[in-house]
Amino acid sequence: MEKLFEIFPSTDAQKVSLAAFTLDDDARRWWMMVRESNPGLTWARFLELFYNKHFPLSVRNRKTTEFQNLTQGNKTVVEYDRAFTELARYAPHMVDDDYRKARKFESGLRGPIQDRVNMLNMPTYAGVLDKAILAEANLNRYQSSKSHQGLRAPMSMNCGSNKSTLIGIVSSGLSIKLCVLTTFSLLVSTLAAVMQLRIEKTIGTRACDVPSLMASLQ
Repeated sequence: MEKLFEIFPSTDAQKVSLAAFTLDDDARRWWMMVRESNPGLTWARFLELFYNKHFPLSVRNRKTTEFQNLTQGNKTVVEYDRAFTELARYAPHMVDDDYRKARKFESGLRGPIQDRVNMLNMPTYAGVLDKAILAEANLNRYQSSKSHQGLRAPMSMNCGSNKSTLIGIVSSGLSIKLCVLTTFSLLVSTLAAVMQLRIEKTIGTRACDVPSLMASLQ
């Protein structure tokens, strides 16, 4: 009912008449008695009398306290609006005009959203709700953008680390190759020296045998 009044602004008398039109059975009979003893009934007073009649006092007190302490918390703005509208009917004296209703709703918004809406000083509940939804969407986009940037940074760092690792592997490979070449070179030099000694020994031996051979022939 109150959602309807937000879309179609009405006077107190019109609100009371429309609400009374929807009542049936016991509620209708209750209204017939109330109407006679309360001429010129305001909307806030109508709600107060209605809840006093049809809801136990303990329930109304609990719901009123819930409404007084209601904040957005971890809820989305739409979820907060739903809870606000549900509980506001138990405390009509706190939202008896649109301006007070707007301020109460605004005061319960989450900090960053409230900061953005508060500076606009919207006079109506519908205006505060609309700006709060927009502020929430903008904040979500900003936080999502920051999250994506945070993910790209570690990837860049990993690339640098991978390059360093690759350079280290290549350097190690080159060192191993140089070590093998050096060892092979030493081996070749050693073999060459051994062969040289054998050749020299063989030639020397043959040179010594020639005079002996000539003497035997004479």
